[in-house]
Amino acid sequence: MVRNSLSQLALRFLALAFFASGADLLAETPDHAFLGLMTESKVEGDPKSGLRVTYVFPHSSAEEMGFKAGDEIVALNDVIIESLTQFMTELRRERIDATVSFLVQRAGESKWIPLRGKIGSYKRTMTKFEEDVRKRLVGESLPKLPRVLWWDDKEKKLSDTFDLEKAVAGKVAIFYGFDSLMQPIPRPDNSVFIPSYLRFQETSRRLGQIIAKDSFVVVSLFRDERILTEKGEEAMIAAAKEIFVANPPVGLGGVILFPEEMEPREREDLFFLRNRGVALVGGKGKIEYLQVFDDPGPDFLRALQKALEENGTPLVAPDPRTSTGPSAPSQNPPQNPPGNDAPKDNPKTNGTPSEGSSGRRDGATAPQAPRTEAPKTEPSAATGSEASPKDGD
Repeated sequence: MVRNSLSQLALRFLALAFFASGADLLAETPDHAFLGLMTESKVEGDPKSGLRVTYVFPHSSAEEMGFKAGDEIVALNDVIIESLTQFMTELRRERIDATVSFLVQRAGESKWIPLRGKIGSYKRTMTKFEEDVRKRLVGESLPKLPRVLWWDDKEKKLSDTFDLEKAVAGKVAIFYGFDSLMQPIPRPDNSVFIPSYLRFQETSRRLGQIIAKDSFVVVSLFRDERILTEKGEEAMIAAAKEIFVANPPVGLGGVILFPEEMEPREREDLFFLRNRGVALVGGKGKIEYLQVFDDPGPDFLRALQKALEENGTPLVAPDPRTSTGPSAPSQNPPQNPPGNDAPKDNPKTNGTPSEGSSGRRDGATAPQAPRTEAPKTEPSAATGSEASPKDGD
């Protein structure tokens, strides 16, 4: 009875910590237009060389229009497309269900191919995409990660000589992706957007107050498609180092480097790391929860509680002198690193290209400020919102 009361107290504190670190601020976000492509510059290192499609999202309007990987985008609504930035600008003029037309150059074809259709909904597309990936991965081992440069806080450097499998063995592990957005951003509705890194770092600290530290680990993996596309890989690595120096990761931190060539299934299985998503891996090494888009909410917290209990993770009662009111992150993070030129009026596009190069980009109108909901005592649906342009044009 005492043990049960202790667990309930600890888990309640966990809930307070998680919500206080920002999760409840994105309980619902408005939908926006979404084409459903990943692209890259036609000429590596030249952002104005035009765009080539690298991936077409299943269930997307791009798939319905007939886009294929390898297509080169010539024009959108009679506007010649030369760069990712231009493509994003033109797409964001459109709304859900707006009719758009494209001209593409396809390998083996001597003439441009016209494609036409209605732009879809980000929420509808990504919810279906997420359902597909969850069915395939939940209950299975985490897919093998590509190359990762791991942060050594003692040496203040990144290195690829690290045994991740050993570090997470037998532990409950939270893997999540983040980009270079590092500042909380006030919204017009008086709520505050808390970036992924700040939210999970604070959550990690709170977890450390009630959970044996050798039984769980948080793995923070950096990827910034905008910097990668516009400045290159070295600039992206430099941005990560700046973040880790100023605000060392609680747990493990690193820069994830995806190869240029990936099979569609590989892209889908690891897409959550390009899209500020999260995977919860239990002590037996199986995925217990997966969120491909949006920010985790009550369902993630419920899955985390379950994973900790099933792993026999010792819980300790929080010290009432230090845990009476967990608050939003009080860290002093760096400003957005050099090279991150995303629009500052949209917190979820900052640091993440919304369409184009190979990664999370959505061709969308700039999302409106999400509504804020008070934390619910009963968890709601996990998938929630989609306003983050993390996935494709």
